[in-house]
Amino acid sequence: MERAKTSRDAILIMGHLAQNFGYNDNGESLFVSDTFENWVFHITPDDTKESAVWVAKIIPSDHAAVVANSFIIHDIDLNDTEGTTFLFSSNIVDVAVRQKLWDKKSKFNFNKIYSGPEPGYKYSSGRRMWYAYKLLGVTDLLPTYNNLQEEQPYNTSYLVPVSYTGEGKITLNTSRSIMRSYYQNTIYDMSTKLSGGAFGSPDRWRGGEGESIVKGHWERNIGISRSILSYVLQLRSFLPNEIGGAMWVAMHAAHTSVYVPFVVGMNKLPVGYQTAA
Repeated sequence: MERAKTSRDAILIMGHLAQNFGYNDNGESLFVSDTFENWVFHITPDDTKESAVWVAKIIPSDHAAVVANSFIIHDIDLNDTEGTTFLFSSNIVDVAVRQKLWDKKSKFNFNKIYSGPEPGYKYSSGRRMWYAYKLLGVTDLLPTYNNLQEEQPYNTSYLVPVSYTGEGKITLNTSRSIMRSYYQNTIYDMSTKLSGGAFGSPDRWRGGEGESIVKGHWERNIGISRSILSYVLQLRSFLPNEIGGAMWVAMHAAHTSVYVPFVVGMNKLPVGYQTAA
């Protein structure tokens, strides 16, 4: 943060550090944004565990991207050396070839080459992507599939503008509603019928030994009870930097908390947000 002036700078710094000094964790995906550009950034260790492979793709201002514990960047233009749409590590091809993950004939699809299977159980990532796009106004996607990584059913939605509702843009209320959602008004609604907990609560806690005996599982909500915190970034280039960037923070789970705005130019936080006591 203290070395980067733009989101593009931040990506290059993170990528350089990881590629040269190593990244020893599972694959990770981040949104890296400033008031002019928004990027989605993926990173994963290489096969030596001493370096890393990474890629970033810019998100046009009239588009939306949804990440739900799964890589979403697919075909990469390896000729984009100017960083018009993509930024990526210098070893991205070499590692794929060395591991025999790419045949040099098909398109260079980062997701298919470097991503493992859908994390967790089936639909834990994809269904959250489906519902988030649904709340953004994309209504022609299906909530079911056979294999998320092979079929990539939500790839198209990321590449084309979403069908905005209301004011013709993604509003703060839309963003907050997505973060608080648990498939309301769908057959997967976690607050109704057999899925609904006591008093219609969408929250689910581990059931002990019973979970390993009974086959099946609950839906993985977007608004989930074990969240540490939730936040929505509001980035406005038409305002001074001190107030152009604002972080709306909800302490704990989004669907049980209140979003409070903090502008980046604040010199001091309110007393209630200075300590976890």
